[in-house]
Amino acid sequence: MTVSRRSFLQGSAAAGLIAATGLPGSPANAQTEDSPIPLGESLFFTVRADAGQHGHLGHARFTTTETAQHIVELVEDCHARDDDVGHTCSRLTPVPAGAASLEVLNSTNGPLTIALFGTQQPRQTRQSPLSTIDFIGIPVVSRAGWGADEALMTWNTEFSPTQLITVHHTASPTGFEPEYIGNYPEAVRSIYHFHATNSGRGWGDIGYHFLIDPDGTIYQGRCTGANEVPLLQPESPLGAGAEIVTAGHVYGANAGNIGICLIGNFMQTAPTTRAFSALRRLTDALCHALELDPGSDVRYVSPSTRREAVKPTLSGHRDWADYAGVTECPGNLLADRLNEIRTPRFTATGSFTS
Repeated sequence: MTVSRRSFLQGSAAAGLIAATGLPGSPANAQTEDSPIPLGESLFFTVRADAGQHGHLGHARFTTTETAQHIVELVEDCHARDDDVGHTCSRLTPVPAGAASLEVLNSTNGPLTIALFGTQQPRQTRQSPLSTIDFIGIPVVSRAGWGADEALMTWNTEFSPTQLITVHHTASPTGFEPEYIGNYPEAVRSIYHFHATNSGRGWGDIGYHFLIDPDGTIYQGRCTGANEVPLLQPESPLGAGAEIVTAGHVYGANAGNIGICLIGNFMQTAPTTRAFSALRRLTDALCHALELDPGSDVRYVSPSTRREAVKPTLSGHRDWADYAGVTECPGNLLADRLNEIRTPRFTATGSFTS
């Protein structure tokens, strides 16, 4: 079955992941059912399906030369808001180098909409060095510091007691695209646009609490409703059960679940030493401040559905496969190292051990 509805968005910042500085855009002219879609300068794409479509959504077929083709499976993305029932979205997928056109073979029983994300808008200039705020002893680049467009933030804040932490990778972007090397805040802004705008996930904000770039810089993600206050309900005391803002990184299990995402694809390459060290510093500080035991399991309980699951206090996204759907995230080369950060390095005085 071929796609019954195709629309594409090229070069618009709000349309997608790459050009994250422009104004909100709208779909361009729809393609006919069987015509290939010209890719132009697009670097990534997603497909969106009707609610109720899950798992395998189809295949994308790229034409790279007159005779060569590149085929990619389209699989549901398990990152989502808990109330995200309006549509199903595939993982963000890179366009192969040299690809000229795209066709999608639809495996669902409904229409698919394709969104392409281009590079035609000018990028913001990176501040060097980035200014940071202190969060529980860890330097973090605030939303203002990485240039979040707060006009896109439409997701009302809700808060729940902290229960555990889940680690992710972006898969796409990897952070090593030419558009992002030396300007990782641009990648963070791009992820924000993809998560927040209706041409992407449509959540109204970024789905992670923190992001870490290959240089080891830590960025504030989800808005808490207060300037330069990551994660926590403003003026909420630290300690066990501290109230944290609900984000959108493990479908059905976001309340009380801290989402940390490393920029990269760790099915292909290992995280950089700086990125992994930053992850360890951040998880150590969070576990110390919020009285979490990183080496234990906890019984997670969804405050809204009361659904329960026993999970590691410091989980990888794939640890939630039986609860939220199967995923490779955070990639084999990061998942295999999570035990290294399940051993706390805080001394009794609250300082780090080596």
